[in-house]
Amino acid sequence: MSKEKYELSATDHDAESGEVEGRQDPPGYQATQGNGSPPPSYNSLFGELKAAKEDAGGANMDFAKKIVAILMGSLATTIILALFLAFPIAMIVIGALKLDDCRAEPYIPKWLLIMGCFGLLKNLLSLGQQVFNKARDNKEKNASKNPIECILDLFLFAWFIAGSVWVFRTYGDVSYTESSERYCDRLLFLFSFWTLMSTYILMALSCCCCICVCIAAIIV
Repeated sequence: MSKEKYELSATDHDAESGEVEGRQDPPGYQATQGNGSPPPSYNSLFGELKAAKEDAGGANMDFAKKIVAILMGSLATTIILALFLAFPIAMIVIGALKLDDCRAEPYIPKWLLIMGCFGLLKNLLSLGQQVFNKARDNKEKNASKNPIECILDLFLFAWFIAGSVWVFRTYGDVSYTESSERYCDRLLFLFSFWTLMSTYILMALSCCCCICVCIAAIIV
């Protein structure tokens, strides 16, 4: 009786061993992908943000910087930059047509004309760099900036400060009557004034957006 139980248990053990030996493990990742092909890539903005978060490794400030870099290098920025080309052209046209129409401050039309010329050049260089980066489709989005653009940025900043002084000090003592000694063309002066004001407003909004992004990155 014990011998039969032993033979029966041995037979069951062999059957279980055969089942274990015949059992196949589930296919791995490389087998399911076929020929070792890499996982699919996502070129959308969401995919770039997700990859930026993974690369940051939990560093909130690095993640915030990567978000700003991705947004600045996105296609939407290129379209907005192309639309901004119309604004410097308007500055050039108004400044050239009203060059001698501001006795209150003769530098205002000159400031508008020069600001438009160099602003247009700066926007064209930036747009060309964006198109070049998209054409190469590389990952060097944080490459060093063109030295010419850096020089233009410094000049435009200094020229912007000078225009702010000329326009704002004339604001309370300007006349739109041609016979007045403090005469300045209405379109010329108001366009210059609101150009400066809109720039200051955009700068303030940009600072607020950066603060919000940093706070969101810290919270998340």
